[in-house]
Amino acid sequence: MKSVLPILFCCAALCVSSRTASGQGAFPSMVSPAEAIKIVRDVVRDPAIVLKISNMPRPEGPIPAFYTIETDSWVYHLRSDTRAYLSWTLPKKREDAQPDPTDPTEAAARVLPEADLRQRAVEYMRSYYPDPARLNKIELQKTGGWSDGKGGPVFVQTYTYRFTQEMPNGAQGPSSCSVNIETLDGSVSYYAAWTQPVLISPIPALSRDQAMAVATQTLATSAEPIQVDRLFFIGPDAFGLQRLCYALRFVGELKTGRSGPGTYGVGIDANSGEVLSLDLITGLATKSAGPPKPVIHAAASERILEKRLTLQWGGRTLATQYPPLNMHDRPYLCADYLLMGRPDRKLQRGQQQLTFADAAHVWTMQIGKREYICDGKPRKMSAPPLLINGKYYVPLDILTEVTGYKAQYQAKTKTVCVELPGT
Repeated sequence: MKSVLPILFCCAALCVSSRTASGQGAFPSMVSPAEAIKIVRDVVRDPAIVLKISNMPRPEGPIPAFYTIETDSWVYHLRSDTRAYLSWTLPKKREDAQPDPTDPTEAAARVLPEADLRQRAVEYMRSYYPDPARLNKIELQKTGGWSDGKGGPVFVQTYTYRFTQEMPNGAQGPSSCSVNIETLDGSVSYYAAWTQPVLISPIPALSRDQAMAVATQTLATSAEPIQVDRLFFIGPDAFGLQRLCYALRFVGELKTGRSGPGTYGVGIDANSGEVLSLDLITGLATKSAGPPKPVIHAAASERILEKRLTLQWGGRTLATQYPPLNMHDRPYLCADYLLMGRPDRKLQRGQQQLTFADAAHVWTMQIGKREYICDGKPRKMSAPPLLINGKYYVPLDILTEVTGYKAQYQAKTKTVCVELPGT
């Protein structure tokens, strides 16, 4: 399968992360259609090439959202909220035009040595990734396959080489690159790159054993996690917040979605122990004697996730690292998000106190107390600030007090809506 590869592109387009806000309350600088086209032209380096935007993110749509830009040779995908992601893949018409070999002997003769495939993937990554020295680990996953249908050998058709950023303590950084190589001719069929900054310490507060203990207790399960799969970063989100997480693996039977026994994941914040995500598991499916062991029940999922609310900021629904919470029948917002669009505003965190300050005002608040001080004068908020899993949360009237943005809670949709000036 011969592939026409895009020519080396200007890597500067991906080196810049869109964590800087433009204007009060604004989102990080969004990628415009013209800029998306320019990024692809920089990849292709052909000013005459015909580019077609086949998918355009809606201005009022949720984040993340993607542009899809097509040429005759490749289909490109770019996120609208960050310049840190870009991928390309073969269009379906090119995939369909590549027939599978019908003779096993022919297929075996065409499969390239694994060392050659690895070298091609490394060279491709180094040619296209903005900062290849950042990616210091490589893993191989073999996918797809073909056989003669008569019980003959299966020839793996695609090797996925994943290049990752590994910290000295083994944590997987937020930058990565994937390259798919076809084994029958060594052509590239897919490329994807994340170029994200490291904004927090890679050193977790919880050890792997502590993370497993927290998960077992939080999920109310008598089953032991079978392993801590990895330590990794997620984010940053639209507000520039990032998390360090453990991925834990359980053995069980998934309640919804795919079925049958297998290993299923639980994401744990490596600093606070908060359960971030989980597959809902009802028990261990096994043919051995005895009842299946309980693993994760629906009640645990509901207890963990029921407090999380959706955030709509300036008309856009955002995926956030720290979503709003419904605490004591009141909506709360993570205090860090009150800094959005205001680089001059600072947040100081104490053990039981938080202080917002900018050029005009200073607000000082105590955890658990409704009374607070603004510019030396006492005031009272609707509900006291809370400290939850290591993060400070404030009621919506404090958002309005500090930022001037109007906010309301829509209980029916469990959504906190923040209205920005001009939206």
